[in-house]
Amino acid sequence: MKPIAYSFMLSVAALFLLFVTVPAAERPKPIILMKPQTDGGRPLMQVLKDRSSARSFSSENLPPQVLSNLLWAASIALFVTPLLTHQLTN
Repeated sequence: MKPIAYSFMLSVAALFLLFVTVPAAERPKPIILMKPQTDGGRPLMQVLKDRSSARSFSSENLPPQVLSNLLWAASIALFVTPLLTHQLTN
């Protein structure tokens, strides 16, 4: 199975299981995300050079804008990158 189809099927299955197995009263409420900030910031190569790992985490909630930006970036990594890779290899 192609990676795109596999990722999509897993996402659909996870959502289906969430809504079938969790009673409506216990489901998390949807969050309205802000538009991601895609301009400004540091150059990509500088960010890659300065990246590091951390093993301590804060218990504070992420600000809504940071959450929106992270989810947007993750969606690019999960869904757009495999499409580009597939186009480049075929």
